Amino acid sequence: METDKAGPIIGLTSQQKSLVQSTFNAMRPHILKVGIDLLVKVLELEPGHHRIFPFRHIQTHTYTAPTRIL
Repeated sequence: METDKAGPIIGLTSQQKSLVQSTFNAMRPHILKVGIDLLVKVLELEPGHHRIFPFRHIQTHTYTAPTRIL
């Protein structure tokens, strides 16, 4: 029986790639909210990362954590 080996570039098996794609397809209708919630969470956990964005002049204490992603 042949096993599904991880690809050399991404490092995921075809089954894992399929799972990631189906997960993104499920989130697609909510992609804007999910993206905003993810960015807010990243900035909450790593406030210094705000410097790489065009809105770096906004003080980091103004970020609030999302109550939930979906």
